[in-house]
Amino acid sequence: HTQRKIGKTNRNNMKKTIYKYSLQIIGIQTIEIPYGSDILSLQTQSEEPCIWVLINNIDAVKETIKLRTIGTGHNIVKETFEPKKFIGTYQLSNGFVGHVFKI
Repeated sequence: HTQRKIGKTNRNNMKKTIYKYSLQIIGIQTIEIPYGSDILSLQTQSEEPCIWVLINNIDAVKETIKLRTIGTGHNIVKETFEPKKFIGTYQLSNGFVGHVFKI
């Protein structure tokens, strides 16, 4: 995954900033974001799934979040699927539809 900054950060005033994180099209992945950040949106950009995250404090301790993508029509094993939050759905031009959950 890659992280891209959108907006400006003034560390003296601790202004909020929105970052973009590119996601892989895989079952389970982890990303690190500053603690207390909020996931705003999930969409594709140039055929790549991305989440946009509101960073409340760029200097906060990083937390690792785990995301799971499940494709439409794919089997879900109940014992291994305990979602904490639904993040969103994205579609690719090849017909793949991915549903992303925080786990």
